[in-house]
Amino acid sequence: MTRSSLPWRLLLTVAVPLLVLAGRTSAAVVFDAIEDNNVFRGQATTVQTNGTNFSLKEASSDQTNTRIGYLKFDLSTLTDDDGDNGVLTVTTAGATTTEFVVAVFALVADAPLSDWTESGVTWNSRPAVANSSPSTNYLDPTYATALHELTIPSGTATNTPFSFAIPDVKNFRQDDGSVTLMVVVTDQLSGTPSLAFHSSETTTAGAAPALSVSVPEPGALGAVGLAAALIGRRRR
Repeated sequence: MTRSSLPWRLLLTVAVPLLVLAGRTSAAVVFDAIEDNNVFRGQATTVQTNGTNFSLKEASSDQTNTRIGYLKFDLSTLTDDDGDNGVLTVTTAGATTTEFVVAVFALVADAPLSDWTESGVTWNSRPAVANSSPSTNYLDPTYATALHELTIPSGTATNTPFSFAIPDVKNFRQDDGSVTLMVVVTDQLSGTPSLAFHSSETTTAGAAPALSVSVPEPGALGAVGLAAALIGRRRR
């Protein structure tokens, strides 16, 4: 029987800390939105021009002014070794005067109309369109996957950031590497006001929509490889 030149306990004292280090060593890659706009139920064939923000209003049957936000990010540079979980951060472009419940959905891979642009998208031409389904927030559940929902309180100040978890973000990449996220108000206490977020055209520093993805740093990948080699050596 061939024995390792390093005792088993010594291997553990080396390999385990390496694995822990690998698990803790990561960096966030931040992607800016390459397309963003909202669509308006009351103007179903009109492209909205909002300047430096996009507006949301509750997606319900009694809200003819329903607005849904569409954001697109280019994640084509992510590799198979990079992380899968992302965080979408959007920032309020005005103070809120009522409470909003906001949900984020992702467009599934290979969905129709994924090549939308902010200068061409309308209520009728948007991805995951479902004009007559308020119970699903006017999104076709075949093509829209619910990810994260949170509450924005009344009295929230302008320029307040909110973050939404985007798990398994690489699974939502289209053939061109883009990911489309849809931001929906699922409930609001007063039906009158809109909720505005800064868009990619904003002049406010750090307020544009951003999608961050945690990726392992080179040192972490090296630590994983070394730990695996040590454990494999002991097994042999």
